[in-house]
Amino acid sequence: MGLYNLAYPIYTIFLTLSTAGLPLAVSKFVAEHNAKGDYRTSERLFRLVTTLLTLSGIAFALLLYAGAPLYVNLFLNGNRDMIPIVRAITPALLIFPAMATLRGYFQGWQSMSPTGNSQMVEQIVRVVTVLGAAIYMMDAHYSIVNIAAVATFGAFTGGVGGLLVLLVYIRKQRQKVHQLLRSSARPSVPMKPLMRRVLAYALPISLAALVVPLFNQVDASTVEGLLRAAHFSIEQTEKLFGILGGRAWKIIAIPATFSSTIALTVIPMISESHARRDLSELRQRAFVAIRLTVYVAVPSAVGLAILAGPVDTLLFRNALGAGTIAILSISNIFSSLESVSSGALQGLGKTYRPVVNLFIGLVIKIILNLLMIPLWGIAGAAMATVLSYIVASQLNLGAIRTTISGIRLPASRLWTVPILGSALMYMVIWLLEHTVFHAYASSQFIGHAVINTLFLLLAVGIGGFVYVGVLLITGAVNIDELLSFPKIGRLFRFILRK
Repeated sequence: MGLYNLAYPIYTIFLTLSTAGLPLAVSKFVAEHNAKGDYRTSERLFRLVTTLLTLSGIAFALLLYAGAPLYVNLFLNGNRDMIPIVRAITPALLIFPAMATLRGYFQGWQSMSPTGNSQMVEQIVRVVTVLGAAIYMMDAHYSIVNIAAVATFGAFTGGVGGLLVLLVYIRKQRQKVHQLLRSSARPSVPMKPLMRRVLAYALPISLAALVVPLFNQVDASTVEGLLRAAHFSIEQTEKLFGILGGRAWKIIAIPATFSSTIALTVIPMISESHARRDLSELRQRAFVAIRLTVYVAVPSAVGLAILAGPVDTLLFRNALGAGTIAILSISNIFSSLESVSSGALQGLGKTYRPVVNLFIGLVIKIILNLLMIPLWGIAGAAMATVLSYIVASQLNLGAIRTTISGIRLPASRLWTVPILGSALMYMVIWLLEHTVFHAYASSQFIGHAVINTLFLLLAVGIGGFVYVGVLLITGAVNIDELLSFPKIGRLFRFILRK
């Protein structure tokens, strides 16, 4: 897990540079020109961006393959084991830029099935490659380095699977497009000014998307070196990084999906109110978005922190990563706030402000890693992440206060009820663990894994019930307020009424 996750940050950085913003820009401008019946401009834009991204993918793949030894020397503390593993992941860069453009193109046509189905196939093929290679090669007694290299190659095989699905869809789409092109007027928009608009739209998105892989790269570049300076062996440092990158980062990504859903909903809502210059509605929507984020993120983070040991044991057969997972889970509160407040600022037209704030957080992360890892190991890296996201999220909230005139974000209304509900949830789960779980854990008739799973299901169910009960009893959630959120508002209202 350590070797596998050390290879991914640099790949993700190159992938982000070559794919992050432009596919979203393609979806926006294809939809815009299709709405005007100008299908020829949409088609020319799609072809041009596909060509540019394919060439960038080839360039980045060659650069990463040739530069792997230099990258390992500069950023992975000269760990020569990493060279073949980094090189094994580079072929994926040949596939993903074109695939990302195709997905953006279909989204511009308001068709989400190609994206969703290709992502499912991509992940299934990737996981089958990773697990199949690991099982076969371990039985055949290959070295850990070779196993990790073939596992990272799963990014390429998954990409091929996803691309084949998109090519099947594009073949059907071309028939429809050719008919529309015959009836479409000649392109009325010159490509140069349109590409300038596309790049201006894509650049801040790419920069914002780049920050998360840079956070991971900071850990990949500093954790091993600082631990080895503290007299840990290479094998020990790789194992510790496997716990941080392969366990903690992966597990805390699950509750973060809730905040990303809210963030995607916030951007058009805020944009709409801002465009209408409806200041009252703008204040109300921004406040509800931030408050809803806090109300979801706090119990998610606290719940994962409480249950870090059972979750780690269930997934990885031991609790070596429990402490790191518990600390890192708290970062979810502030990374969720950062994500939603960034969405609000983008909706207000402040596209670069959240990017700058995140980069400030990144600088703080580097400094704190250097200070904390020698003292507390990977727990220090987790604490550095928490503190850096606190800074970035608070800078974003400060920017919202100065941008939206008269908006108030009182701490009492944002934090009191979620903290109270999470504290009660904690006490209930603690009692459950120290009564029911301990009583059955020593049973000779039921396996420990089964008991662990049942305890987790029971703890999440009862803990969630207690927390929602606190929200309803205190009147903290106004059900009608939630209806201002399209789609997810109805879902939240349905759950709370039940």
